This record gives sequence, structure tokens and C-alpha cells, in this order.
Amino acid sequence: MATSVVPTVRKKLRDQLKARAALARVQITTGKPQSPDAEYVALLGADEHEQRQAGMRSAPHPREEDFVLQVRISVVQAGHADSESVVDRAFALAAELENEIRDDMTIGGSLGNGWAEIEGLPFEDLGPNEEGLREARIHARVHCRARI
Repeated sequence: MATSVVPTVRKKLRDQLKARAALARVQITTGKPQSPDAEYVALLGADEHEQRQAGMRSAPHPREEDFVLQVRISVVQAGHADSESVVDRAFALAAELENEIRDDMTIGGSLGNGWAEIEGLPFEDLGPNEEGLREARIHARVHCRARI
């Protein structure tokens, strides 16, 4: 019996995002990317993670797993007078994440009869730094529920 679906969910979501045509030139990673100065979508950790027994059967003991997958979306660009372009691009990448979740709420079956939904898209508007780079960073939260 699996102890958690989190590792499988991360891998499946990474693979599904990599298959999206609009994300072809974007780094899609589990964990932090190797080149953080390029556009990326990073599937980081699971926060607010809970497991509980789903029934009173003797064996096996089905459990429900409820967690929030933390996803960082980052876009870095140079040469802009303001941050409009970099923020628009970051939200375009976030829309791809939203569309993938809407298209397959089970994330490739990794949640079993569970589901996933976007819980929030808080963002930061950073820069310009001393090199003139601007960054928009979205800290997406994907709420997942599974039965294991």
C-alpha cells in the first residue's frame, strides 16, 4: 500500500505539463530548476498535508490524503520600462497549469477517484534589479484529494 500519492502526482503533473504545446520552451521540473533565470514551472512540495482513515474496515485500511501541491511559476525578462509584459507572461503560464488541471482533475489517474483544483495564484512582481531584469513569480497552490 502506498504511503502517499504526492511523489506520483508530482511526476504525472510534470509530464502532462511538458506535453502541452504552449509550454514547449519552458522548464518544467520537480524541485527547483537548474536555470532559474529562464521561464519555469517548478513542482515543489506539498504543504498542509493530511492523511486520515477513510473507513472502519479491518484490512486494508483505506486512507484519504489531502494536500496542497506548491507550484512556482517564474518569468524573468529584461528591457521593459514596467512589469506588464513579465506579469502577463507569468499568468499565461499559470493559465496552462489551470487548463491542465481542468482537463484532467485526477492528474493522469494519480489521485484515483480523487480530484485536484487550483486553490490560489498569489504572485510577486520583482525588479528591476541592477541588471535591469524583472521577474514575475506566481506561487500557485493546487489542492489535491486522493484515496489510498
